[in-house]
Amino acid sequence: VLGVASSVLRELSISSGSWVLVRNAERNVSRAAKVLVLDPPLSNPVSSEPSSPPSPAPRNFFPSCRVSPPSPCVFDSLVGYVSPLLAFNLGIHLAWLETIVTAGNSESSPYAFDKTASVLLRVEALDDTQIKVASHMRVSYVKIPVLSSSLDNTPRNRQEEVDAALKLYFSGGKCMATGDLFSVKLPSSTITDFYQRFHYGMESEDTVLFKVLSLEPSTEPFLRIDQNHTALVLSGSVPSSLPPLVLKQKSSWCSSLHAPAVRELLSLAAPCFHPNLSPLRISTLILGPAGVGKRTVARLVADALGIHVVEYNCYELVGASEGKTALALEHVFKVASRYSPVILLLRRFGALGEKSGGSPNQSQGPSRVAALLKSCITKYGYSRQPVEDVISENSENVDAYNNVTSSVLLIATAEDEASVKSLRHCFTHEISIDTPDEAQRLELLQHFLGCTELTDELLLGAKSISSQTAGLVPRDLKAVAADISAFTVGPCDDENSKILSSSRDHCKRFSPECFEKALEQVKKRTASAIGTPKVPNVKWEDIGGLENVKRAILDTVQVPLVHRELFTSGLRQRSGVMLYGPPGTGKTLLAKAVATECSLNFLSVKGPEVINMFIGESEKNVRELFQKARGARPCVIFFDELDALAPARGASGDSGGVMDRVVSQLLAEIDGLGENTQDLFVIGATNRPDLIDSALLRPGRFDKLLYVGISPDPTYREKVLSALSRKFDLDKDVSLGLLARKCPDNFTGADMYALCADAWMQAVKRKVHMHFLSPRDILFIEEDDSTVVVKQEDFFQALAELKPSLSLQELAKYERLRVQLQG
Repeated sequence: VLGVASSVLRELSISSGSWVLVRNAERNVSRAAKVLVLDPPLSNPVSSEPSSPPSPAPRNFFPSCRVSPPSPCVFDSLVGYVSPLLAFNLGIHLAWLETIVTAGNSESSPYAFDKTASVLLRVEALDDTQIKVASHMRVSYVKIPVLSSSLDNTPRNRQEEVDAALKLYFSGGKCMATGDLFSVKLPSSTITDFYQRFHYGMESEDTVLFKVLSLEPSTEPFLRIDQNHTALVLSGSVPSSLPPLVLKQKSSWCSSLHAPAVRELLSLAAPCFHPNLSPLRISTLILGPAGVGKRTVARLVADALGIHVVEYNCYELVGASEGKTALALEHVFKVASRYSPVILLLRRFGALGEKSGGSPNQSQGPSRVAALLKSCITKYGYSRQPVEDVISENSENVDAYNNVTSSVLLIATAEDEASVKSLRHCFTHEISIDTPDEAQRLELLQHFLGCTELTDELLLGAKSISSQTAGLVPRDLKAVAADISAFTVGPCDDENSKILSSSRDHCKRFSPECFEKALEQVKKRTASAIGTPKVPNVKWEDIGGLENVKRAILDTVQVPLVHRELFTSGLRQRSGVMLYGPPGTGKTLLAKAVATECSLNFLSVKGPEVINMFIGESEKNVRELFQKARGARPCVIFFDELDALAPARGASGDSGGVMDRVVSQLLAEIDGLGENTQDLFVIGATNRPDLIDSALLRPGRFDKLLYVGISPDPTYREKVLSALSRKFDLDKDVSLGLLARKCPDNFTGADMYALCADAWMQAVKRKVHMHFLSPRDILFIEEDDSTVVVKQEDFFQALAELKPSLSLQELAKYERLRVQLQG
């Protein structure tokens, strides 16, 4: 169908419903179509000045509009609207491919390209006598992966339904050309039983595509199909490309997390489908953590280009030997080529990399899997040959144009680079997808909830979840949305089991309590995950004294977060802090308090945890640590016992120089922190800063050295005791100032924590002794009498039994070290 303004009908001297010849001037492709007038019938005469049609739908490349009878719109006589399948048969979608190639990796939406591009169509009137009637037409189903083989086993009664649908479709008279695609609506039961539903965004889910293989007489460019004079033969299925989403009135939803990868992959794959561009053999490796949406990116690209997806799990291809794995891989390429053009998606590609890589300590020649993979990419990649040669080889494979594309676009997905190290050279391009940031998590959560607009109260709850779920991938956020919906529905009763009428009613059912329960559920699931960034629960009230150290850390961490606009001048951020001093002075507690008060994720790393006995594994652990922190921004990386992780290079006694390489890797990662981010901070803590490599202490790395020591002032010890005992039930006679004056000057924060713990234990023993007169006379403590009151004598008794952990000589040594480092 071709929709035009009434002025075009008057110019061509035809009426609505007549046959016209539509020619794509750029591709020199012509098709016959029925013209349809778009002007609505109005009682008043319409002005001759044309107005603009309705604005195009979002994400559409070609403008589209819906016309209702009372619409006052006046259409431009120079604009014509074609149906999606007619546009595809005319080759209009090739303009979309050209736009992708010219646009490249622009910052716009993957579906929003240059809207000034247009396609020139020439329209001529056709006389019915000029269109000859076809005597014979041969059509086939468009082959779709997974369920297309079941078409051959269709029961007879279902085949009769297909024949009836085709007869109804051609009852009104249609004009067809060899290679055309046309769609037929079938009953739902027919499709669900023997044919996969067409999921590429057609107007109806019950739509099946057919392709015209041949027409008689073959000398005519197009023929009219008449039920009384045309013999229709339905034979099997054939591969064919599909109309891309750009030709339809809707497109797949693409998040801002996946948009850059979709844009890049579209720009790589689009030239392979254009007949005027050189065929390219492209293979792409998509890297990203599990559940981040690598398969989603591949399917979005397939939908946008109108091609099929054949998907395999590589763990199913791994055989007992490398030879069997290679044979299974070759069979996969053969299967995928039956649905050409097609994307061959190999998920969990690391399984093949592990099979071909062998042991890391063994030296071996070229992998057989890698050699076969390169061979298959060359053999089944993009290649074009004249249509006459293809027809001579396979009479069913016919295309409407002068070129036929035999194409298998290989896309492999893996979680990390190490698993595919032996096969990375087989791919021409690599695309990385990181974990979503806070804004992207909020966008994904709203999408999974099905609510584009939330109330202020619910939006606050969604933002709270997105800020406290750092490191989660879209698959995890989908589980969070499922938890929210489950808490919303509650127990299954008659009232709650009713289907809501609209998504707006569904959003009204959410409550802030549902978001809070879902957040607690998330924390329970991620609590046991090793290395998961968490938000600690340490307040400034838990730390007594150290006011100067607190202010210095907040100047480094809090100011760049609150006043981001002041750090946009390009000045490199100083985001490293080194806490050093005697053990037990609260260095780790300080780092946790900073993360809590600034709402930052906290990733704690002990120095020895990173070291591994295998060559290269320690450096890999450092890289993965910083990569995990980048995905959990804003984040604080806290290195405890840093002297064990980064000793001075050249002084280590290991024969392989492992620690030297670890220090070099740590220096490289820290140097890359301040380049493009203001929300990633590094805090180190050590008792021996003199053992740390001097390169770590220069400006730009751990450039701010903060001494966390002890003060001989009793006021300092009183603040620490007050912070440690703020949750105790103290007797009214307890004087923390008197207790602080009786404590030795070399008491550290850990010593005072031990003093409070021992005093509380003395109070517990006294409480137990009051209720348990003897081992045989057991009395239970009532709930009202379960309070433990700590008295002054409990503190004095604990103080008499406690010995300071730091001697005066050791304290003097740390003071000399402080003077040496800071002056």
